[in-house]
Amino acid sequence: MKWSKRISPTSVICLSCGLDIARKPYSLCESQNHAQYYVRRRKKNNEYRKKRRATEPYYGSGFNKETWNTYTREQYRKKKRELLERLGDKCVVCGFSDFRALVIDHISGNGTKERKLYGWQYLKMLHRSSIGDLKKNYQCLCANCNTIKEFERRWKK
Repeated sequence: MKWSKRISPTSVICLSCGLDIARKPYSLCESQNHAQYYVRRRKKNNEYRKKRRATEPYYGSGFNKETWNTYTREQYRKKKRELLERLGDKCVVCGFSDFRALVIDHISGNGTKERKLYGWQYLKMLHRSSIGDLKKNYQCLCANCNTIKEFERRWKK
């Protein structure tokens, strides 16, 4: 006799208690298969979590909010550095080349709209773009030249 039934592509229910088989069965559930499936699944998930904790930095031991912030900051800087290298690694106006003061500027001036569209994945989207698309839409400017450009853009309005 079958003890479960698929009711949708993602959901399978126990015919005895009517719950999704991934959930803990009711104490009155007569199907032993439901309880066994639940225990096997829980054990498999725990093994997966243990393996993930051992290999990934976020799940590793001693990883707290402060170390996570440091980790993400380093990842952000690494991606930004790679993007700046792809854009020429110096200001296109004055030639300044210190990484700490270089920024990625939108040539058409629609940066806010684009950041809102892509949200927190904005830098990833830029990183995946081809060099041709990057150089067509973005340029590398130092902080001073970027501020001057923005001031002139607003002054014209």
